[in-house]
Amino acid sequence: MHISHLREFVELVRCLSFSEAARNLNTAQSTLSKHVLALEKECGAEVLTRSSAQVRLTQEGQALFEGAIDIIETHDRTLERIAALKRNPPIVVGGLYRNAHILRFVTSIVNRQRKSDAPLTLSYRNLHHRPYVEMLQKGELDVAFTMQEHDADLPAGIDRIHLFDDPLVAIMAKDHPLAGNESLVLEDIDHQSMLSPDGGYAIAGAELARKIFASKGVRPLYRPVFIQSAQDFPTLDIADNILVVEESIQKQQAQSEGNCALPFTDAEACFPFYALFRADERTGAIGFFLDALEEEARRFAADTAHEG
Repeated sequence: MHISHLREFVELVRCLSFSEAARNLNTAQSTLSKHVLALEKECGAEVLTRSSAQVRLTQEGQALFEGAIDIIETHDRTLERIAALKRNPPIVVGGLYRNAHILRFVTSIVNRQRKSDAPLTLSYRNLHHRPYVEMLQKGELDVAFTMQEHDADLPAGIDRIHLFDDPLVAIMAKDHPLAGNESLVLEDIDHQSMLSPDGGYAIAGAELARKIFASKGVRPLYRPVFIQSAQDFPTLDIADNILVVEESIQKQQAQSEGNCALPFTDAEACFPFYALFRADERTGAIGFFLDALEEEARRFAADTAHEG
């Protein structure tokens, strides 16, 4: 159905007069009649009864009128959205966007801006198998959320914002020899059998965890396990192994009743989370978004310190 024909039909129904509707639409009455006939042919039903005195809507015509209103409104909203996207392209984010804290940061920012004259639009690109820095450099991402060492080197042109440190916890069966402890230090897991998540999603965290353990001279006995997403962690059969994950995942995902989670007391036992971006593009909507992320990070750090 032509959207212009539907608009004409809506105007005709509101006037119930071909001559008046034609004047309002600035078109010929014969053209209007031709377009109504085209709609009737497409619908396979008579939508109007015509007489010299007046035009009446049939039951089929009423259904067409109601549907036309919906189609026109959807059409216009879609065009408005496309125009807004052309004026303000979405910020393309990627990486560990689904971390509970990052989601809370982003949701807070977007919700605040939704009420303003400059709403933010975000688009998530889920490509865990590609290096985030490479995607930033090629312009495939505007902001990448990831975990990395505090003193990690960055390529030229890439900058970062520290968002928070996610403490590590050790998940194990309640009958594990370490399960009786209230907390752990990293040395406690030296030579302990440990699940080592691998796969596109988990590789960054696994590599960082190994660096943290190695910095303390800790050498667990690694048992590789394939992970596709954070939702896979609760399904793992830990058995007599230890699984070390960030606290946000442990709290977000329900664990087996036969397991327990112990925190580490070491200051180094955490995954630092960062937002990476191209340094020369901290302007406009991206710059605003990054500034807002920094503010959320400061607020989160203050709240965490207060709770501690």
